[in-house]
Parts: sequence; C-alpha cells; structure tokens
Amino acid sequence: MKVLSCMICTMDRTIEEKLIQRIRAFDSIEINEIVKTNVGLIEKLNRKNPDLLFINLDNEELVFSDMVKLIQKPPFIIGITNNKKQLQEHLDQGIFDFLNSKVEMEDICRKISKIWHIYNCLFPQNDPKAAEAMPIYYATKNKPKLRNHTFVRYKKMNIKVIFDDILFIKNTGNCLRIESIKKKVCYHDSTLKQFQTILPRENFIRINKSVIVNYNRIDRFEKDTIYIKNNAFKISRIYAARLKDMLKRLG
Repeated sequence: MKVLSCMICTMDRTIEEKLIQRIRAFDSIEINEIVKTNVGLIEKLNRKNPDLLFINLDNEELVFSDMVKLIQKPPFIIGITNNKKQLQEHLDQGIFDFLNSKVEMEDICRKISKIWHIYNCLFPQNDPKAAEAMPIYYATKNKPKLRNHTFVRYKKMNIKVIFDDILFIKNTGNCLRIESIKKKVCYHDSTLKQFQTILPRENFIRINKSVIVNYNRIDRFEKDTIYIKNNAFKISRIYAARLKDMLKRLG
C-alpha cells in the first residue's frame, strides 16, 4: 500500500497539535515536515514533493494565490479556514478540500477517503475494481485511539499532564493553573478556550468563564455549585444547560 507523505503548515500551535494527533492515527500517512514559518515554504515543497499538504489559509502572512503558482508539483492541498466566503476563490486557485479549525477526525477521514479514491482511479492496482469504490479510510479501527495526555509549556519547561488525573483548570489571569490528583499543580501559557480544544470533550466541561472541570472528578454538586476535593466552583447560568446535558448523558 502506498504511504502518503504529508506536510503541515499552520502557524497555529493548537491546530498543529490536533492535526498531528489525528494524522498519526493513520497507518498510511507519514508526516515528513512540520513547517513553523512561511520562510522557505515553497523551497521545502519543491524539494520534498509531499502528496498531501495541510495549510492554514487564515494566516495573514500567507498569500496563497502567489504561493501555489510556484509549486512545481502541487500536492493535494487541504486548506484550514473558517472563512466560508472565500471557499470558491480558493478552490479556483487549486485547493483540493477544506477543514475548519476544529479539525474533526471524521472530517479528516472523509478527505483522505476522497484522496485514496483518486489515487485508485489514477493508479489502479491488480484489482481493477479498486477504482470503483469510495474507501472509508481509517487507521486500524473505526474510531482511532487518541492520546490520554498532553504536554503543557510554562517558562521554557514542558510538563506531561494525564487527562484523567486533572481535577480542574482555572484561568489565573496571565496563565492557566492545572490541578491534578495528589495535589499536583502546574501552569500553562495558554487560554481556557485554546486548552479546551485538546481536552477529551466527553469528560471535560466549562462551568464559568474561568474554570473547566473534569466531570469524572466531581464529588458532589448543588443547584449552582460544583465541589471537587476542597474546592467549590460556581456554575455560570450560561454554561448550566451544557452541564445538565452532560449529566443526562453520562448519569
């Protein structure tokens, strides 16, 4: 089976982390370059000739229309954008397909399926019928296994944090305070909104503008208050409905 070579160029750490996590769930996609800056991007594309390029089209420093003209052997380009008004313009310029900034695994699977379908049509293998079917391409399982941890960065240090061990994440004003079991505390240079995107959605929920809690670590709750260990957190009216939905779903 052919292994697709892949290049990532997002300039957004949150999107980059999610892309890497999801792409590594595929056995037949190999990330051969993660580009951190636009400088030398064309040169790297022409030197490595990747089969697939994920690129953030909302990056203001990137002029995609100029860039694509300089690529000698254009790959399948999947653009990441939340700007729906420019989708047709980008398609006309050579974009193959799109993802939004959530980078959902199901969406990526659909895009990869389309790419494999085109490969089968262009380069049919021993079985001529291979080009007729649209494959639903996953790595090994229908739901690829995601990581159970992440690394948080604070003052030039990278600290491993296990998702299940987290009690709560609190915005302290200039950074996040992440408190885990056994009174383990670490800090992270990020925002709640950014950090929430890498947390397992089935276990973590935001309860007010400053706090995200691990549902599995809640000891008890009242009408407008959640208790975790010796900590009490108020539930904002804005987020109360989401918490009720999670309570109904998980029990």
